[in-house]
Amino acid sequence: FLELQVWVSAAELIIFRYVAWSSHSKFDKKATFSIALVVREGRLAIGIGAIAAIAIIIGQLDKIMVSRLIELEMFGLYSIAAMFGLVLTTLGYPFSSAVFPQFSQALQNSDNEKVKQLFHSYMSIFIPVLFAVSAPLLIFTSDILNIYLLGEAVSDSQVKLVQLFVIGGVFAGILCLPNSLIIASGNLNALIRYNSGTILIYPVILYSLIDQFGAVGAALSFVVYQGVSCFAIILISNRLSRISKLYLIFARYLLLPTLVCFCVTVVIRFFFSSVEFFIVAEIALH
Repeated sequence: FLELQVWVSAAELIIFRYVAWSSHSKFDKKATFSIALVVREGRLAIGIGAIAAIAIIIGQLDKIMVSRLIELEMFGLYSIAAMFGLVLTTLGYPFSSAVFPQFSQALQNSDNEKVKQLFHSYMSIFIPVLFAVSAPLLIFTSDILNIYLLGEAVSDSQVKLVQLFVIGGVFAGILCLPNSLIIASGNLNALIRYNSGTILIYPVILYSLIDQFGAVGAALSFVVYQGVSCFAIILISNRLSRISKLYLIFARYLLLPTLVCFCVTVVIRFFFSSVEFFIVAEIALH
């Protein structure tokens, strides 16, 4: 399995390098290495690398602690629940990748109106997609788990684990776009300070909640971390670019979509309670 991952990664590297190098007519294929360019961009690269390293540590810390403090079977169920949160987080990656170069260009041109327009446009597309997927996952958690586990009995703790990870995944997905805006600005000091603070505080919260509530406590710590990070990173990005008033951002992209999606999903569930789950899920997603 590991050998296969190495070969796939190597092929991906070669293909992506070729596509990147040939994607722009102004790229000189005979260009030489420039140490001055590396030094000039080195500080930004180190900052992004530090942020990525901290994110990796925090992302794996819960699994390390959970694997030592709970039974192996529950750890397996915890890992399945975490997968649902990762699905929602991953939804944010293509949107942030698409908007990042546009953020960079607008910020380079000091065009703050363009930054605002891009932020609101992409959030207005991404948030409905995110909530349309997450709402049915929360409403039909037990049914989805039952199908995924091939008919095995689903306990209340399993349902709670998945629901907590879905909520945390929503927060993690939302913060992808403001995070891209901060990185595009090149001003990473506030983001680095925030991440440095979380790597000191998060393990304490994680250990305390696992000690009290087991795997559910670990999932709850994930929700707390992602929720606080979502608010903090939006606050930092807004301070850098003055996108809008904070309460308007949170009302428009968090509270309103939550209310609309769950009202619609609950109504659908009420009217189609006697219909097969597959049909209800399909309608709810639409």
